[in-house]
Amino acid sequence: MQQKSKRNALRYQISPRQITYERDEQSGEATLVNISTAGLLVELSTLPVQLDDEISITLSCFKQRSPTESLTFKARIVRVDFDEFAASFIDTTREQTAFLLRLLAQEKRNGNTVESGVRLDMLTNF
Repeated sequence: MQQKSKRNALRYQISPRQITYERDEQSGEATLVNISTAGLLVELSTLPVQLDDEISITLSCFKQRSPTESLTFKARIVRVDFDEFAASFIDTTREQTAFLLRLLAQEKRNGNTVESGVRLDMLTNF
C-alpha cells in the first residue's frame, strides 16, 4: 500500500526482514516496515535513537544461488516513536539505489507482495 509520505520517493512494504544499524559504535537490530530509495521505517528497534542522529544501516539482499549481498547506508533519523524510527538516507550513490531496486525485484521474483502505487514488473531483470 502506498503511504502518504514526506519522502521524495514511494514507500514499499515488503516481507519482514531484519536490518542492523550502528550509532556511536553501538549496534542495534530492527524489523523493516517499509522502504524507499529515500529512506525507511523500522520497528522493534533494540538500540534507542534520537531525532537527527546519524546512523549506519546495513541491508541484505538474499540470493538463492550466490552469497548474500549486503550494503551499508548512512542515514539521519527523521522520526522516532517508541520502538520504531524513520530514517532518511544521506548521499545515496547509484550503487545503493541499484541495490534497493534489486531488493524490491527479489521480493517480486520470490512471489512476495510488494505493495506500492507502481508496477514492479520492470524491476525483475536487475
